[in-house]
Amino acid sequence: MLADATGPVTLLVAVDNGPARRLYDSLGFERVERRPAFYDDGTDALLLVGDPAQAADDR
Repeated sequence: MLADATGPVTLLVAVDNGPARRLYDSLGFERVERRPAFYDDGTDALLLVGDPAQAADDR
């Protein structure tokens, strides 16, 4: 999916989902904002943005 993106990609990830956050960090995603109690169990979410084209340019 990221390889086919033509611009920035946004996603939400739970703050306590360490493995997913490490993956997104490794792909160059950056935190844009925190959404308190976003999930049904009250967990906060982080809104992340990444630009696959920029990441490819950096390689």
